[in-house]
Amino acid sequence: MDKANDSQRPIRVGVSRWWLAGQVILTGVACFFVFFGVSLLKAAYGLKDPFSFIMTFFASNLIILISLVMVLGFVLRIVRSLRAKPPRNDVEEPIEP
Repeated sequence: MDKANDSQRPIRVGVSRWWLAGQVILTGVACFFVFFGVSLLKAAYGLKDPFSFIMTFFASNLIILISLVMVLGFVLRIVRSLRAKPPRNDVEEPIEP
């Protein structure tokens, strides 16, 4: 490559594809656990033992709650990083006396 062309290439500001792919994968895993928690909640209503029902019911609700918070966090992190503005370079640095 030519050195002159390298200096004229614009600097890319934003997120890398690997970071974005990782966030999407983590969001997908969290969505899987949301659906797993919902299916566990449905299965809890088929149990005959009251103790087993209570334990499964609260466990499934905890799985759903934690997974939904993770999905929300990953989605907000992706949206915030994609909306981030590039840093401004037109700000002058103060001159020291």
